Formats: sequence, structure tokens, C-alpha cells
Amino acid sequence: MPFECPAVKRATAQAFESSSAVNACPHLRDRPGEARSALCVPVAFMGRSLGVLHVAGPDGCPPGDMETDRVTVLAGQVGSAIGTVRAFAKAQLQASTDGLTGLLNRRSGEDQISRRLGDDEPCSIVMADLDHFKLLNDTMGHAVGDEVLVAVARRLARNLGAYDVAAHQPHPPGYPVFTVLARAAAALVTGDAMAMALLSGLAGAVAVVP
Repeated sequence: MPFECPAVKRATAQAFESSSAVNACPHLRDRPGEARSALCVPVAFMGRSLGVLHVAGPDGCPPGDMETDRVTVLAGQVGSAIGTVRAFAKAQLQASTDGLTGLLNRRSGEDQISRRLGDDEPCSIVMADLDHFKLLNDTMGHAVGDEVLVAVARRLARNLGAYDVAAHQPHPPGYPVFTVLARAAAALVTGDAMAMALLSGLAGAVAVVP
């Protein structure tokens, strides 16, 4: 693992004269072949370690100050690029998913379903709610209601294929609605049959801690 490297642990560049040294980077010692030197520079973004750049050289001749400066600049650029991409991906995920269940939210679900319907593949759209959910919320509290929604969403996700789409929307408030687009396994599979298959996958008690 790169996080075992001393450069990552100390958050600064580390030069090692030889892989035979006791304090050599573990990744340097594990390299096949003859002994060699190395420069390890941590890759980070906003103070969080992401990895390490590992540059090897002849035994006893680690990179000098100029090479260290160049690799350090490169590591900073790599860290910024990776961190920016991850932050953008996280923002996109948060904007497209329901924060509680992890399923697509209404807007993203509608967009994905519209795209799937344009693929000319046999599929069905199923909409479902949870019976007596408002009563559950009023009796057991919203925390228990949230646990039930999360459990249902996980079961739903486990029963969907890679092509299928599932979205959750609290509409109207207090009455959660799950929308599912599922591709038919065969041309003769009906929407009713697919709905019953999904229902079977959701069946069973949900254990919650009040």
C-alpha cells in the first residue's frame, strides 16, 4: 500500500540512497533486481494523502535537489487534478441522488428513464409506495421511518440489473414513492410479472431499532 511509505506518513519528500538500507521505503525494498536509490514524494489534496510518486535511480545516487523540486511540483499538480476530479464527481453524485436512500432523486431518475426509453429495449416502469408509512412515522418516529426507507432501497437495488433504474422521491411529503424502470429479461415478460418479481425481492420483515 502506498500509505506505508515514509514520505506519506511524514507528508514530505524522502530520499533513500539504497534499497538495502534498514530505513528504506518498503516499496523500494520489494522491487526485484539489484539495489537502487529512490525518491518518494507524497501526493495530496487539501491536506489529505492520495498516494505517492516513487522515482528510482542508481544505488547510492538518489535524485538531487533540482530533481526533487521538479517531482514535488509534479506531485502537487497530480494531487490537485485528482482532488478536483473527485470533488466534482462527489458533487455530481450528491446532486443526482437522494441523500437518505442513495437511489436517484426525482430529476435524475426521470432523466435516466427518458434515456432508457429511447434505447428501443423492452422494459417496464413500476411505481410503488409503502403501505401505512405515515402511520409508522407517526407511531415510531421519523428515525425508524428513515431506517425502513434505507432498508427498502437496499433490497430494491439488490434486485435490479445494471441497465435498470431506481429512484426515490417523497411525494407527497410523508408518502415515499419508488420509481423503477426494469428491462425485460425476455420479450414476453409482462410489466405485471416484473412488478411481482420486484415485490418478491422486497418482501420480508425489516428490523429497526426504535
